[in-house]
Amino acid sequence: MAVSVGSHLTRKKQHFPYEIAVLCYDSPQSVLSILHAYRIPPQRITLFVQTKQDEHAIQEHISRHRYGHLIVGGQGRCAMETLLHHHYPPGTLLVVLEDSCLGLRELTQPQKVVKSLIGLIRSGFDACRAATAGLWGVYPINEEAFLRPTISSTLNYTSPLLWGCIVMPVVFTTECYTHHERILAYYSVYSKCIRFNSIAIHHHSRPKTNEHEAKELYTRYPSWISLHRESSGVYLRLHDSDRESKKL
Repeated sequence: MAVSVGSHLTRKKQHFPYEIAVLCYDSPQSVLSILHAYRIPPQRITLFVQTKQDEHAIQEHISRHRYGHLIVGGQGRCAMETLLHHHYPPGTLLVVLEDSCLGLRELTQPQKVVKSLIGLIRSGFDACRAATAGLWGVYPINEEAFLRPTISSTLNYTSPLLWGCIVMPVVFTTECYTHHERILAYYSVYSKCIRFNSIAIHHHSRPKTNEHEAKELYTRYPSWISLHRESSGVYLRLHDSDRESKKL
């Protein structure tokens, strides 16, 4: 169930220079409810689905007033993510959510809920501007013990369920590690990525792994990736070995 957001946790209507994309792998109902609660302008919301059947299901079950556009992409994350990064003109201030996002946790708030999504979005792009970065995100693990009231700009993994970017075209090659590819693509251009370490996402999804894809990505970015094998699969850790070695 999506986390409810009271009217006291939203902001008044204001200028909104951002585009919102929702990647739909199941149903966008919960995400649309969250965006509505945070008073995100529906006309700025674009839903990306995989098939015409998905398109028809949304048109049948979700009010047309809840979103602005509906785009049919392709089967799988690789196709969907590549389309996403080519649909918007370069330079667009884009915020992306996956439909498995059920709510936003914030360590520093009394109720542990993000007070203003618009405020978070603005802070994300302000941080990118200040640090000369092109990608921002939030902490990937939804456990309060891991959260800290800090902002990182080094090469770190962020949650794939909510992030923002200054759009540039990216072509993806993996199904299980598309968000890793995105972070690496932006880091290769900007040498920085912004992460809000006090914010995480409520969700029920579990990441999938693929050893072949993991090894292939490692061969492309050996200084920025290390592989970790666990009983549930192969996981990637992002870190800039060259930058870390210079500090020694």
